[in-house]
Amino acid sequence: FTHGEILTDDCGPDWPNSELIASWAANPSQAHPSKWNTFKAAKKRGAKVLCVDPRYTYSSANAVVCFI
Repeated sequence: FTHGEILTDDCGPDWPNSELIASWAANPSQAHPSKWNTFKAAKKRGAKVLCVDPRYTYSSANAVVCFI
């Protein structure tokens, strides 16, 4: 799932069981700490965290792959 996407149905993202989490122009570590904790737990279980953001943030610094 991509953090920052607009969900149009009732099924939400399954971040805890994701293998790849993409954060697009968002800073979940500051804007959504509860989601960031979920991201960190998923990363600890082996998920890859991808960050695409023009800013260097704590979220991008802790991503596996970061495009700034």
